[in-house]
Amino acid sequence: MPNELPYLLIKTATRPVYGLHRVPLLPNWTVGRCHRLTAQRARLVKVIKIVQTPLTDSEGFIDKADRKANQQACAASLKSLKADLKSADKSIAELAKQDPELNRLFERVTSVVGISQTTAAEIIVTTNEFKAIRDPKKFACYAGVVPFDGAARAAKFRPAQRPPSGESPGE
Repeated sequence: MPNELPYLLIKTATRPVYGLHRVPLLPNWTVGRCHRLTAQRARLVKVIKIVQTPLTDSEGFIDKADRKANQQACAASLKSLKADLKSADKSIAELAKQDPELNRLFERVTSVVGISQTTAAEIIVTTNEFKAIRDPKKFACYAGVVPFDGAARAAKFRPAQRPPSGESPGE
């Protein structure tokens, strides 16, 4: 489970129980801060989409003058939101450069073609610096990069076809 934290087994000598206990392995400070920044970035992207969608999809439903007035009314808000988004991206990049281990992970993950800084931050935060991954195949499946044959899955779960009444299955 991606939300399940890895556990660190520690030996305790407290009374009345001796033995091993599971203690969650918490993310370090920089990963926690990166998590907050990526969550902030996701909220900004969502708000930009909420504001921008009615402005772009209203063509053909309202006249040009009203549409232009709506776009002008929201232009300053959109500009400010996009500036905040750039600021969040810059903060994530600066945070990655502050921590040597985080910087190394960012460089490795972004070296893969098609993985941006944003995707790298989400992967590193979700996996707690790759410490929370117990099975790489499950994480690949969770990330959606494992190809599935849709036809094979559909055939597996398709109900058996019944012949029309009065006919035998062999005819």
